[in-house]
Parts: sequence; C-alpha cells; structure tokens
Amino acid sequence: MVRVLVGTGIRAYLGGNDSMDFDYKEDIWEIQEMDEKSQYYKKTFRLHFDYIEQPRIKEVYKKYISSMLQSQKNTTSKLYTDLQNFRYFTRFATENGIEDLCDLDNNMAEGFVAYLKSAQKRMVDLLAINIRKRYWMA
Repeated sequence: MVRVLVGTGIRAYLGGNDSMDFDYKEDIWEIQEMDEKSQYYKKTFRLHFDYIEQPRIKEVYKKYISSMLQSQKNTTSKLYTDLQNFRYFTRFATENGIEDLCDLDNNMAEGFVAYLKSAQKRMVDLLAINIRKRYWMA
C-alpha cells in the first residue's frame, strides 16, 4: 500500500521514502490531507485502483492521480471523487472490450455518453423505488 501525506507544501511518503516516485504496482493508496486550512485536515482517503481490470488503463490513471497529487492542482477529496466516478468508465470499457485508451474512437465516446445517461436513469429509478418502499409501504 502506498501511504502519502499531502497538504500545502507537503508531499512525503510515510515510511521513509522521501521521493514522490509512486509504486504503480500497488492498487491501494492511502493519502492523508495535511493542509490545516482544508475541511478534510488529517482525514485519510483510501484510493482503490483494484477494480480497474484493464492494466494499461489502470497504469495511465494511476499516473494521472499521482501527477495531480504532486502538482497540487486538485484537492485530495476531488481526486477521491474522480476515482470513484471513474468506475463508470471502467465498467463501460469492460463491457465493450476496451483494453487501452488508444482503442477509443468517436463512436465509443458517444456510446459512453449514452451509457452514462442510462446509468443515471437506472440510479434515479432505483432511488424512487427505495423511497417508495421506505415511506409509502412502511
């Protein structure tokens, strides 16, 4: 597991390694927000990459996340949310046999947009069903 402290001016591994060379073989990264001005100060985020089935896509996405951590362009919580949302793309990629981002074309991009719309509709429908079960059938 990769463990990292992040915050204003802070980018250090826990465990003695001072470099920011991430071990891309690890699929779970623990990141602790150390910016005292952050609402997430001292909160630990656990980033899971193990659900990404495509090795090449996983490697690219890990490099993107590590780059964003090093550049401090995004908050830790934003990167955590981005990683959670990336699950939609990895499911779509698995269902459509996409093994590498180089395999994408315009038709697949349009298919992904349609996939997101249908996933959103399914989520709204499930929410409505759960609300009905909880409040109207109690």
